Amino acid sequence: MTDISEYANKITQAAGLLFIGLLLSRLLTYLYVIILARLGSELYGLITLGFTIITFLSAITLIGLKPAILRYIPFYMGKNDFRRVKGTILSSIKLSFSFSILIFIMVMIFAGDIADIFHNPKLTPILRFLAILIPIRSLNRIFLTSINAFKEIKYIVLLDHILQNAIILILTYILISAGFSITSPIIAYIIAAIVTFVLSLYLLEKKIFPIIN
Repeated sequence: MTDISEYANKITQAAGLLFIGLLLSRLLTYLYVIILARLGSELYGLITLGFTIITFLSAITLIGLKPAILRYIPFYMGKNDFRRVKGTILSSIKLSFSFSILIFIMVMIFAGDIADIFHNPKLTPILRFLAILIPIRSLNRIFLTSINAFKEIKYIVLLDHILQNAIILILTYILISAGFSITSPIIAYIIAAIVTFVLSLYLLEKKIFPIIN
């Protein structure tokens, strides 16, 4: 009975953390949109379209990997098969990184053709600038999904819902105020992605399950 009670408490705590995280994430996103609107409707549309395309392409690099991580890490942990837990994470990293580099190269080569589809040549440099996010986001998703598989919801909420959005919001505001215009959200997003990537790897390696050593 005690085990059931403890499990129920963990579920309640996790749900509460997720709710708070999502609420803060929505608030930060709302404020970010207000700040981004200062660039004007045309630039706002270009940036939004660029992010949408890159997010979609980044998601392609993870097809099948996230469900596999969420399934097999708990499965092997239940069997105390730590070698296969590590193998699951490392295999996912290798596959996603290889695929993301391939898509990154394709975006760099065919950015102009993608922009032509949307009849907007101004999209070309934005896509090439944002393309660096593809491998970063891909690996970051692997790390965060692995953290999620270990049921460490607090780290997911902190990194994915709060910290990343807060960095994007603050840096975008600072850069727009400094006159960086269209590059402001791009630079902010890249820096936020790198910070989240580094911290997610650190937390996974040092606090949850070592994959390097």
